[in-house]
Amino acid sequence: MRIDAVVSKVEVKKFSAFDPKTGVPDPGYILQMTVTDMDDNESHQCSLNDGFGLDQLKLARKQKLPEQDRDAIAAQVEATAKGLQGQRIQLVVGKPRAKGFVTFPVISMQQ
Repeated sequence: MRIDAVVSKVEVKKFSAFDPKTGVPDPGYILQMTVTDMDDNESHQCSLNDGFGLDQLKLARKQKLPEQDRDAIAAQVEATAKGLQGQRIQLVVGKPRAKGFVTFPVISMQQ
């Protein structure tokens, strides 16, 4: 499915998690963007899995870097992604999931 949309909000959300073996805090991060569909004027929330430095954030978690280092990387990712706010983009999305709101996992973006 393709959506012609305008990006209204981009943010990195941090969620609490713990290492199952040690119980040590092991926070996770997700890059989300809120878009408005140009065809029906509905808002949707998208979770981005690639780009904007997300690979560095995934690597930091895998390497068990300190939380403050991960927070710094997350801030860089968010700053990079904020450039999309107000932009009109084409989203190619997979299957939508419903959990209180519709989330479109983004497969690719074209500006």
